[in-house]
Amino acid sequence: MPLGIFLTQILRDIRSQKMRTALTVFGILWGTASVILLLAFGRGIHVSQQKAMRGLGEYIIIMWPGRTSKIYQGLARNRVIRFREIDAALLKANVQLIGDCSPEYQRSDVKAKVDLYRLKKEHKEKEPDTYIDNHSPDKDARPGRKHKNKQFYGYKAHAVVDAESEIILNVSATPGNTGDGEELTSLSAPLETPKVMTADKAYDSKENHEYLSKNHIRNGIIIRKNHTKEYIKKHIRRVSNIAKSIRPVIEHKLAELKKYHGLSLARYIGLIKMRIQVYMTVLCVNVKRMIRLIYSCVSPPKIYLRRVQT
Repeated sequence: MPLGIFLTQILRDIRSQKMRTALTVFGILWGTASVILLLAFGRGIHVSQQKAMRGLGEYIIIMWPGRTSKIYQGLARNRVIRFREIDAALLKANVQLIGDCSPEYQRSDVKAKVDLYRLKKEHKEKEPDTYIDNHSPDKDARPGRKHKNKQFYGYKAHAVVDAESEIILNVSATPGNTGDGEELTSLSAPLETPKVMTADKAYDSKENHEYLSKNHIRNGIIIRKNHTKEYIKKHIRRVSNIAKSIRPVIEHKLAELKKYHGLSLARYIGLIKMRIQVYMTVLCVNVKRMIRLIYSCVSPPKIYLRRVQT
């Protein structure tokens, strides 16, 4: 067919079926525009994520503990891998490309369900010192401090964890301004007396050391660097160094409560409801851990035999 006749036939079909032609052209344009928009949207997310990562610094790798995905030397898959403080030093010593390596711990603060920005905007000028306590809808929440440069407003969750089974034995919730060291006696008193007890530097106080000594518990509290009591340093230095290797197990359990079970934010208002949230969250985590322990006992690791060609 000559080219002129072919083009004439096309123009005739377009004139006779204007609506169909218009819809077809619109569909092609719409599909092309949608693909371009999706590609642009994905590219924008990629660029924004790269900028956010560069804000942390360049040549930085962040590692989190997890679970194994393969069977290794007769051990079952889905085993929990946890980091300890000594692992950071081992990585730096054995990997030449690593310039510096630092562990990170997570504290057990719980933010209150309160809009502090709104309170600050409405009442700070009139009452600069007590505007939060006087006008906050959560009368039990209090400001606390995670470390020197980071504060929060809400509650604290305190827990006693068995380092071997990783079962949470006791837990309590207090306002954010409650000192961590004040809860050691009340948490450990109802439990069976352990052989060794460890805690972080916030629990390094005279009362806690005397409580452990009175109950014949080996003192694993990590002492502060500026501690002036030489007899306390001499008494617990060896146990304290051993306790540092156990701390990541406890910190990992607190991180699990916050990261996977929503304990980083109070769902309700009031200390009583906050305690109920903490108890229910700990109950859920303990049930999960018990199932894993039972499963590991009744289900031995699978062994796969390779077929030998004869």
